[in-house]
Amino acid sequence: YRLNREINDFYEYAKPTRAETFARKNLVEQIRADVRARLPNHILEVFGSERTGMALALSDIDLRLVKRDDLDQQASDKPPTPEERRDILRNLYDLRYKVFDNAKTAAKYLQPTVRHARYPLVGVQDRGSGLEVQVVASNDTAKQREYIQRYMKEYPYIRQTYAVIKTMFDQRGLSDVFRGGFGSYPLFMMLVVSLQQQPNQRRDAAGALINFLYYWAYFKTKEKGVSVSPPEYFDKKENPILTETLKAKLDAGTTKPLPNYVLSLRDPADETNDLGRKATSILHAQATLRYLIANIIENLNANNRPSLLAEIVGEVYARDRVRRERLTEHGLWVQKQVLKSFA
Repeated sequence: YRLNREINDFYEYAKPTRAETFARKNLVEQIRADVRARLPNHILEVFGSERTGMALALSDIDLRLVKRDDLDQQASDKPPTPEERRDILRNLYDLRYKVFDNAKTAAKYLQPTVRHARYPLVGVQDRGSGLEVQVVASNDTAKQREYIQRYMKEYPYIRQTYAVIKTMFDQRGLSDVFRGGFGSYPLFMMLVVSLQQQPNQRRDAAGALINFLYYWAYFKTKEKGVSVSPPEYFDKKENPILTETLKAKLDAGTTKPLPNYVLSLRDPADETNDLGRKATSILHAQATLRYLIANIIENLNANNRPSLLAEIVGEVYARDRVRRERLTEHGLWVQKQVLKSFA
């Protein structure tokens, strides 16, 4: 009961306040206006945690760059072709230099950077709020959202548990995808898998957290892969999760296979997408989870700690205090400007 109360209290602290929500929404509209002025034939769609309602106060904001003419066409769940990629990169570099890094917008944005990935993106920091934003040439994410909404309904406490797990990984530098960490969507699906394969008898956030820690701390990543939908295990050697392009490169010897310890987690929205592929820090993550599950079980049994959750989320308040104060102040300032415009 005590651990569950702490998780729920932490979630209330970690989610955006009214002022923070206002600042986040204002930033979305600000970037939309700036991008529209440069690329009038494109729009920006909110996706990721900001769209699903899973965002924490300081979560990055993900925006999908899409042509207006493509909105009515059937959405593709595949990465862009080489020709499409060239056009996309041209647009992203255009945004990087002409929108996020020019004389008119220099007062708004910091450190614009183009990243070449499966889905290319340009990342930038907003000066006013301090929030990080990524404009991504992503495919349509409707299927992913459908699965997230399904599991949020199936497990009503998953939002609270996820907030703790995301913070736990953030605190330890294990959530940066470009450095071998775990992104938000893979982490969410890992939580779902732990609930599917090792049912939570308590049916609350505390049971779900302990389930997650124990399940993934001892999961044998070398021996098997796991599917979210349908929920099942598979032989990762016999049935690797590969796109046709990647399979061809492996067969031709033009790319190296992943280390055998890397997690193989099949995306329920795309059977060719391995959600564990980039998480090369899995062994470090598992060592961390083993320490944390032993620690929390010991503390639960002793029941003499000021906080059961402190070891897991770490010094998150001290880490985020200044940034959240800044975000709140910016949100309140924006609210005042809006009210003045109506006066």
